[in-house]
Amino acid sequence: MKAAAILKTDTLKVLEVEKPVPAEDQILVRVAWCGICATDYDNYRGTTSFARNGQLVYPLRFGHEWSGVVCETGSAVTRFKVGDKVIGDGKVTCTQCPNCKAGRWYDCQNLRAIGTVGNHWPGAMAEYMLIPERNAFKIEDHISLKEAAMCEPVTIAMNGMRETDLTGKTVLVIGSGPIGLGGVASAKALGAKRIICAARKQSKLERALQMGATHVINTTEVSIYDALLEINEGRKADFLLETSGQIEYVQNVLKLVANMGTLSMAGFYGQPLCDFPLDDFIFGKITLRGASGAREYSPIVAKLLNEGKLNLLPMLTHETDFSEIENAMQFYESVSRNRIKVLVKISGEE
Repeated sequence: MKAAAILKTDTLKVLEVEKPVPAEDQILVRVAWCGICATDYDNYRGTTSFARNGQLVYPLRFGHEWSGVVCETGSAVTRFKVGDKVIGDGKVTCTQCPNCKAGRWYDCQNLRAIGTVGNHWPGAMAEYMLIPERNAFKIEDHISLKEAAMCEPVTIAMNGMRETDLTGKTVLVIGSGPIGLGGVASAKALGAKRIICAARKQSKLERALQMGATHVINTTEVSIYDALLEINEGRKADFLLETSGQIEYVQNVLKLVANMGTLSMAGFYGQPLCDFPLDDFIFGKITLRGASGAREYSPIVAKLLNEGKLNLLPMLTHETDFSEIENAMQFYESVSRNRIKVLVKISGEE
């Protein structure tokens, strides 16, 4: 079978590899669509912290945002059958370490990231994808595989909103990339009253409205602070999801969060944060949390999508074909002006 891999910085090739055979607890998936995310691109360019500190293992078979159809099942598999539509986690758990046995999969001591870092699990930018049954989740037949392939960034946003009752609350999302728009969709699904997306590009803000935002703020035209107070009847946000990755936002973000509100950060910043106003954080009694990919939110997002409570298609801005994958990173660069999510068609909806 064909699989795409980053062989070294700035070198992406299609390799001919052996089609895998599922072990007793695994499924083999014919990949339909696979996304290219900023981490994939930065790994290709060698600009991630993973690349700089030697954590990338080549050849790096990338691709962790995917959907597909089960084509083979291991002898012990009970949750899936041939023909089922599925998505998967961004990480594969071991089941054997003390944390896995205690149900704390997010702390698996032998966790393998899919297609990104370290001793990675081979990614989905290939004709077929092997994954353990425990790390895959069913998508109902009425959901397109194209939409299903965009679940992964939503799991990050959903992790940022974990254990928080947003019913009737005001949520401010800064950033209009896949995680930011995933945050908009998540806030709607979780019952927020006002969902405000703040970003620089009007075309992306219009997509935020399609995904559930009640208001948008173009940060090139108005102050976030002034616009927020006008929209929210003089009150700051109950919950703020910061996804921009821009340090200048973070240094001033506390003035946007209401007393006893929550600030959740889901961006990668690549540098230490200086001049953070700790006294404002303390006196505001603000909850601060970090968010990244989390295994326990994949089934939640799959369930919401199956129930029609998420609309992810507006996130998709560009497509390319697997036959063009060796040029995909150049394509990714060329559409940067209005890019949100780029999907690679592998087998498509067949």
